[in-house]
Amino acid sequence: LFRSLGEGGEAGCEGGGPRGVWRYYLQAPLLWYDEEEDGSVSGPCRQLSGSAQLAADLGEVGWRWLREACEAAGALPFKTAQLWAGHGGGVTPCHYDALHNFLAQLRGSKRLLLLPPSESYRLYPYPVGHPMDNFAMADLCEPDLRTTPALAAARALEGELHPGEVLWLPRYHWHQVRQAGASD
Repeated sequence: LFRSLGEGGEAGCEGGGPRGVWRYYLQAPLLWYDEEEDGSVSGPCRQLSGSAQLAADLGEVGWRWLREACEAAGALPFKTAQLWAGHGGGVTPCHYDALHNFLAQLRGSKRLLLLPPSESYRLYPYPVGHPMDNFAMADLCEPDLRTTPALAAARALEGELHPGEVLWLPRYHWHQVRQAGASD
């Protein structure tokens, strides 16, 4: 996919991004554990209240599988679950997370670009201490190789995530996520 960056565009970004039409999405915590100062988990898992259907759906999650998958991956124990919901077409700019993640697709689909930490300098991350220091300054949707020339040499994996699929995202791995459009 990055072969097109030198030609002035990346086809996977239409409908969103810094210069495109902005799309909004909901981000809400669904489950979380309280954490002690030493990082240990305390107390039972708490759940966002207000929806009997959400409670029923969360009851069907394979929690044992999730715990075993975290252990197999060498990740910290499960501590939180976030819900991301959108109308389609939105783009989450290229960033990394400081914690390991499982991205589970429930409905619709997402297109992802994944880059290892070794590509960091080619993405022009914001300086440490900046409010967006885990985001890339390079615009992968509308690259400007005059201001971010190293981006042309960046290497990424591209993939799609469909309902029922789960993607493991190791911490500090860069990723950009695009929701499929409403008609996709």
